[in-house]
Amino acid sequence: MIEQEGATSPLTELLHEQNEGVATYAAAVLFSMSEDKPQDYKKRLSMELTNSLFREENLWNPIYTYE
Repeated sequence: MIEQEGATSPLTELLHEQNEGVATYAAAVLFSMSEDKPQDYKKRLSMELTNSLFREENLWNPIYTYE
């Protein structure tokens, strides 16, 4: 039902929210929505969620390298 209402795109956008709680909740909802999907879809979603969350984490905790 959530997908039929077009909520996937807004939830995906919320993954980039500065509020960590909102981003985490959006990730959990998207992950829950994938339960009845094929394994290939689940794998792609998992990779996207991981990449998105790590990318946002790196923006908040930059790693400085000195040469």
